[in-house]
Amino acid sequence: MSINIGNLPIVTTADVRDNTGILVNTTDSNGLPYTGLLPISTLQDDAGCLCVKTATLTLTSAQILSGNTTPIAFGITPASGTCIRILSVSAEMDYQTTAYATNGILRIRTVGATYHQFQWSANSMLYGTVSRKVMGAISLTLGTTDTQLIADADIEAYVDSGDPTAGDSPVTLTVTYIEE
Repeated sequence: MSINIGNLPIVTTADVRDNTGILVNTTDSNGLPYTGLLPISTLQDDAGCLCVKTATLTLTSAQILSGNTTPIAFGITPASGTCIRILSVSAEMDYQTTAYATNGILRIRTVGATYHQFQWSANSMLYGTVSRKVMGAISLTLGTTDTQLIADADIEAYVDSGDPTAGDSPVTLTVTYIEE
């Protein structure tokens, strides 16, 4: 018998931190009602779960100003043999006094990859003159030799083409991703 976890309620990590199971009322793979304790271990990554995860990275203005020279890693350690595939991204700028200038395309890529997974145009983020939160655009136009997903690698934010020449606003990036 397997449990249909698609019908389970959303449970936060805080709700299950000190528990060994979740009381569920659902159906099994045969469509029969099931009420009982679903062990937390069956929902963890090592049990084959393709779990959606979230990571946040706040970039200081100093990091953005050197973001082409020195990309900034998120600090994610994927499970052995898996790649981080980003599902969605958002960027939130806390506008201070000066917009970024020159080289304003902000991107996220897998460390070691030749092509990014998501990006923001200069006008949609770094050249902004107000505080705002916007979604990033998925990047699908790869060349014949480009790499995008690499096993066992973190993801990093960087500025394309060169370092910006001005700007003083921090930007917080939030990604949702799976390891596959």
